[in-house]
Amino acid sequence: MYAITSYLAYRRRRELAVRVALGATPRQVLAHVASNGIAIVSAGLILGSLTAFVARGLIAALLVGASSSSGSSAFSAMAFVVAAIGVTLAVGAALLIGAWRATRLDPIQALRDL
Repeated sequence: MYAITSYLAYRRRRELAVRVALGATPRQVLAHVASNGIAIVSAGLILGSLTAFVARGLIAALLVGASSSSGSSAFSAMAFVVAAIGVTLAVGAALLIGAWRATRLDPIQALRDL
């Protein structure tokens, strides 16, 4: 996610430079870049969670000794929640690092590159 955020910020460096030149604070630039990443991550978490929930029966059939019943610890709702929280924290850190790099953009240099 860091690479995607950095790439998107690089592609939009002229727009971000204009925003900074017109008075946007680093916090506003950070929020703007991070919000785009948050939308991507949210869609991914929702689709991934739904797919994992639906596919748990197939996974249980492939694993020896696993069951997709609600009593199985491998397929419990808590496992899904913990995995989603872990992914969210890791991706959140990557988003913030990529968005932070966008706040360090030099508007004069970015606008000269036109």
